[in-house]
Amino acid sequence: MSDEDFTFEVPRDLFADSVSWVTRRLPARPAMPLLAGLLLSADETGELSLGGTDYDLTAQAHLSAQVSGPGRVLVSGRLLADIAKALPSPSVKIVAEGSKVHVRSGSAKFTLPTMPVDEFPSLAEHPAPIGVAAAKELFAAISQVGVAASRDDTLPALTGLRLVFTGQELELAATDRFRLSVRKLAWEGKDFADEPVTALVPAAVLSEFARTPLPSDDTPVEFALDLGSGSPSLLGVQAGPFRITTRLLDAQLPDVSQLIPKRYTAVARVDLAPLVEAVRRVSLVSARRSQIRLDFESSGEDSVLRLSAGGEEAGFAEEELPVRHWGESISVVFNPGYLLDGLSTFRAEQAQFGFTGQNRAVALVSGDGAEPEAIAEGYTAGSSDQVYVLMPVRLQG
Repeated sequence: MSDEDFTFEVPRDLFADSVSWVTRRLPARPAMPLLAGLLLSADETGELSLGGTDYDLTAQAHLSAQVSGPGRVLVSGRLLADIAKALPSPSVKIVAEGSKVHVRSGSAKFTLPTMPVDEFPSLAEHPAPIGVAAAKELFAAISQVGVAASRDDTLPALTGLRLVFTGQELELAATDRFRLSVRKLAWEGKDFADEPVTALVPAAVLSEFARTPLPSDDTPVEFALDLGSGSPSLLGVQAGPFRITTRLLDAQLPDVSQLIPKRYTAVARVDLAPLVEAVRRVSLVSARRSQIRLDFESSGEDSVLRLSAGGEEAGFAEEELPVRHWGESISVVFNPGYLLDGLSTFRAEQAQFGFTGQNRAVALVSGDGAEPEAIAEGYTAGSSDQVYVLMPVRLQG
């Protein structure tokens, strides 16, 4: 039952978007029926809060409404979301009355049973803010790094996205052992000490948050951490009216800086868009699309990249692209899905492959910068705010 009867009225589209945003973060198969509930809370100021939790993650949306008075009520989140987006009128009125909630919009009327609000778990308290980043850059970075996170829950550390906060820079990193993605961006940290602060966050949680619709690319995204009790255990992220609070993973990601090459034995640059299309075409004949071979043939200005996949029984495909190449010719075999995941994250005209030897990790970065500089041991890796390191399939012979 609700704490007390109350009524509120709000624009339909705003209400439908907010309900949908919160319920998408509710568990699809909740351990308890109550965790499928959406908590509607109103206060004296006219603010309406929509919230849900699965204990590990709390999601909330805040919006202004015409409210009769304070109150709380718990209803089925997914049912209310389906109803809200189907309402006919630009305005929706919600009346919480005893054990029922009435939803009215134009000529449409719905009556929903309430759930026991007193038995609903408390929503996590949002930690103290530690800084802000611009939404466009941050959401792009989450997308670029999240592709490398593992989906295997038996290795919790590899399902995480590691955030390293300093006063001026935010670094994101993820790895599933087969590839590593790292992205750095500027942000405005608050009251940071000399030591960086690290948090390992479920990658799926941040990836879903990065899909949040916002009015402007410059909308600030605020991070919050509970720094007062030693190692942080909660991370909060807020953008506009939407906010999540999530438990951090109780695990450590390996030091990824050691996995990023500092120099290359050979370097190649290829136009990015034609390369992506060629990889997609050639990999069509690969058995289960598991392998594609790239032969970088160094021949001065006539250097080429030959892509091939398949064999006599399943079919064979081959395609050539022009390439700029520094160093000796080299061949490498990749999982085409992993390769495409990495290439698709770059916003550049060219992709650069940095090789560290046969059957060793290959670093992908943007190829739009200065040319690699020759040194005694090969070529400088240079600096980049985005690196995708990919382990090749072992090449025999």
